[in-house]
Amino acid sequence: REVRGAGEVLGELAKRRPLAPETRLNETIGSRRRFTTAHGSLEDVKRVRRATGATVNDVLLAIVALALEEYLASDHVDHVVALVPVSVRKEEDKGELGNHISTVFVDLPLTGEPLERVAAISASMKEVKESSAVRAGALIVGATGLAPPLVSSIAVRAMAGPRLFNLVVSNVPGPQATFYLAGAPMLEAYPAVPLNPRNQALSIGILSYDGGIGFGLQADREALPDVDDAGAAVKRALERLAGACPAAD
Repeated sequence: REVRGAGEVLGELAKRRPLAPETRLNETIGSRRRFTTAHGSLEDVKRVRRATGATVNDVLLAIVALALEEYLASDHVDHVVALVPVSVRKEEDKGELGNHISTVFVDLPLTGEPLERVAAISASMKEVKESSAVRAGALIVGATGLAPPLVSSIAVRAMAGPRLFNLVVSNVPGPQATFYLAGAPMLEAYPAVPLNPRNQALSIGILSYDGGIGFGLQADREALPDVDDAGAAVKRALERLAGACPAAD
């Protein structure tokens, strides 16, 4: 019942949104997939966070925006719309069990200076997370890495139909200790976020692990045969954003 109610609220929010820009990310898709990755330093992300006063999630969304500026250059759009699972827990909720997770629309600017985009995304995220409607659509879920994809799938079903977003971007904070299997260390980890079965050709999952950040890009095999280029663009975007910040003392 709670899941159904969250979906209904998110569906109502969707009705108030204009259509997302038309890009090749929203082609009709099939059943076959491509998967590619990009990896970066969590410390670089935190350095941008400290320089801008934004959150880690804001910085990661800015990295996605910079990467899509390059990848979608031939589409000639000035922004894309991401569907993003976020925590809407307030300070007064800290004593309660579970996480308060909702899903929001975020405009990712594809123009402007890198740090300006971080600031724009940060301001937008602060505003939307304070929305009473977004908080009303939150689910209270256990502290597992499956929560954001669960909420994303609920939201996608609730909003199926019009082109209200271009892609899903889901960030899950992961463990900062090294995991081992049979004595061998796990070096990197990458999430895979499902695609909307109708017209969403790309999703991006992000997972921090052991001092690194792993980006997993899942795409429809026929719609985006060049998704490896998007993965390479993510890597360059992180380097570009980190390079725009003052060097650490």
